[in-house]
Amino acid sequence: KDEIKRLVSIISDSADEVRTISHQMMPRALTEEGLLPAIGDLLTKSLEPLDIKHDYDHYGISGRLEERIELSLYRVLQELINNIIKHAEATEVNVQLFKNGDRIILIVEDNGKGIILDSKSDGHGLLNIKSRINTLGGDVNFAPSPNQGTVVTIRIPISKELN
Repeated sequence: KDEIKRLVSIISDSADEVRTISHQMMPRALTEEGLLPAIGDLLTKSLEPLDIKHDYDHYGISGRLEERIELSLYRVLQELINNIIKHAEATEVNVQLFKNGDRIILIVEDNGKGIILDSKSDGHGLLNIKSRINTLGGDVNFAPSPNQGTVVTIRIPISKELN
């Protein structure tokens, strides 16, 4: 009986872990509500438990964007937040998402210890970010922040028909 209880517990834990991974792969908030609320949810769930203050502003976007743009921006922001948590030692994060003409612009700024860019030492995360944005015909720029952290600016072209 003890062995069965142990196995049931292991299976239950495994199911929970698979569920978590599944939600991380395609978050419900993104598929059901769109990019704007999904970003808010990501920031709250990732940063608040670590007492990292965050601001999130968005404007000029009404409705949904193309699915591949929404998913790519979400994944890129996930990677940036992950890097901030792991490496930046930041206490504040500011995220802005807005439409400017025929471009979507995402700006992520932290007050951490900054980033050292060296093509020889770029980790998989940074290469993944650059690849995702490049696939969309966009560009990404990493720069020092006025608050001594990092500012990441991403610009992605969108069709004029999209909101």
